[in-house]
Amino acid sequence: MWMARQLYAKEEPTWAKSHSKRWLSSLEAYAFPKIGNRPIEDIRRPDVVEVLEPLWRSRHETARKLKVRMAQVIDYATDRGQYHDANPARGTIRSLETFHREPLHMAALPWRDLPNFMAQLSERESVSARALEFAILTCARSGEIRGAAWEEIDDKAGVWTVSAERMKARRAHRVPLSKAALAVLAKVRGLDAHLIFPSVQRDKDGNAKIMSDMAFKALYGRMKVEGITTHGFRSTFRDWCSESARADFEIAEAALAHSVGTTVARAYSRSDLFERRRVLMEAWARYATGGSGEVVVLARA
Repeated sequence: MWMARQLYAKEEPTWAKSHSKRWLSSLEAYAFPKIGNRPIEDIRRPDVVEVLEPLWRSRHETARKLKVRMAQVIDYATDRGQYHDANPARGTIRSLETFHREPLHMAALPWRDLPNFMAQLSERESVSARALEFAILTCARSGEIRGAAWEEIDDKAGVWTVSAERMKARRAHRVPLSKAALAVLAKVRGLDAHLIFPSVQRDKDGNAKIMSDMAFKALYGRMKVEGITTHGFRSTFRDWCSESARADFEIAEAALAHSVGTTVARAYSRSDLFERRRVLMEAWARYATGGSGEVVVLARA
């Protein structure tokens, strides 16, 4: 247990807050109760199996990540001369049941239904409604939207720059802001000096708090819509890009902050395709808000 906490104390300053919290809490919940009081040099493969087996099928993704974290702790102990055998949490553990899991796809609104949804959303006056509008228009993830700060916005240039530590891929991401996205920002300006979409709740010092990740779910309930998720709007955008706008693959993926190509290819690619993304996002905003009767076609070069 102490070795895991020592590794955590060393690495925590370099990790994102969300990852840091999950890393330690998973070990505390599942590993520490069973092997936390054992000397680390006594941990063997059956001990790892004992921790993982109850979760392997029912909570497979949790178990998979827990296995990686246990391996990291034992590697750390090995580097410090506290463990002298092969890492029992590394590699395949054959006694654990193997099974095929279908990939989980977030429920998404069909792209043809988006203008009507946006029209309904525009009638809502809550901060969560404006945040969802902005999320749809920028194709950003929920956490990136809820943590968005005014210092990230360059109104004059029409750019939202999300820092690396707030991005899933740990790379800074520039988002071109369409006229519609800038209009959303104008509606919420003044709510808080720091957060763009603050929670209605305040902390004990009276400062604005980041909106809960349940805020959008509550919004869907008030709108009486089912079968969609906030993350799913990124799929809505991607389907529109492929089926209607016929946008280049690289441009659409860059708009979603996805990595494209091999590590070597990305090392040689210095452009984030920003200006081409600006054209795409403006067309997306026009379609989403019903500003154009026809879908804008972005032909491949």
